[in-house]
Amino acid sequence: MKGQGKIDEFAFVLLAGVILIAMLMVVWTTPSEFAPKISPTTKSITAMPGSSTSFVVNVTGPKITNVTMSATGFASSWISFSDNSFNVPKSTLVTVYVNVPSGIAVGSYTGTITVTSTGGSANMHLTINVQNPGSINFAKRSVALGDFSINFLSDAKTLDSQSNVQVSKGAFSENKLSLVGMLDDTEVSQASDARIQLVISDTNDQGDLVVNFNGKELYNQHASIGQLTIPLNVSDLSTSNVARISTTSPGWAFWSTSTYNIRSASMVVNSNGATSKTVNVNLNPNEMVNFDHFTISSLVSYKPPIPSLKIKVNDQISYFGSVPITALNIDLKRDILGNPLIIGENNTMTFSFDKNGAMDFTNTILTINSLP
Repeated sequence: MKGQGKIDEFAFVLLAGVILIAMLMVVWTTPSEFAPKISPTTKSITAMPGSSTSFVVNVTGPKITNVTMSATGFASSWISFSDNSFNVPKSTLVTVYVNVPSGIAVGSYTGTITVTSTGGSANMHLTINVQNPGSINFAKRSVALGDFSINFLSDAKTLDSQSNVQVSKGAFSENKLSLVGMLDDTEVSQASDARIQLVISDTNDQGDLVVNFNGKELYNQHASIGQLTIPLNVSDLSTSNVARISTTSPGWAFWSTSTYNIRSASMVVNSNGATSKTVNVNLNPNEMVNFDHFTISSLVSYKPPIPSLKIKVNDQISYFGSVPITALNIDLKRDILGNPLIIGENNTMTFSFDKNGAMDFTNTILTINSLP
């Protein structure tokens, strides 16, 4: 029995040693970090000579560190990345930019995109089909933007003025001064301040000067020689404005006539404001990946001169230039610096002016053009 006990004890120690060795082997052979994964693993895109396009890849893995992106193959020099040094907690989206040289021949070109980390690497195979512009049948989707207007107004507008007039009032006669000025609805809404400005060259000090604007009495007191500015409340402005300047009777000196000689009288409105148009442009996944350009078409009307029209796509100015006389038809593919438009799932497009001008858009259509 004693011999049997020693054998059992030896077997137990041996088993414990085997388990320890197995555990150590697992620890030694388990990688400290898993290799990354990239999706998709294959990609085929269509582009034109001299064009730029982009698509998104997803790099995944549990806690991947020191991640870099690289490209090899014939088309490697055409490829760049939105991020090329990062860590991946679970997944990270990276935009791949493809800039096709302008002198490249029509054909299919290949390259390999490699994502490398501490734990290993993964590849994606890319095929770039270069075609002539006329041979590409873009996938199109049109969005009706309807009718809208834009304007920019920063100006001091003299609605009416007169010079070298006399206002007077006596027992048997009266002479008033009227200023009449017109504003459109936009000018009314964007008025920042307004005033009636008088330069009085002489008065006999017999009566008070009275100023009414759109039926409201704003001033009724003695006025001295010199400049007199009477502020107007912009809430009292309308599309048709009338200011009347008069004087009161001389009072107890009924035989006399109150007079004010006015060298100049003017009604001035300062406007400062802008109305732009911003639309939301949402792309589906296929349009986002294969986006090529936007097309804007619209009937336009305006009063010359007109400033340069500015169109922004997200934060990029994609158009800044003149406007045709009756119809607008432009393609938006790059910003004004020549960079490709950065397009996502949700985008904005803004139409505006930076200088004085107003324009109406009618039957505006936005077309999203995607590569097949």
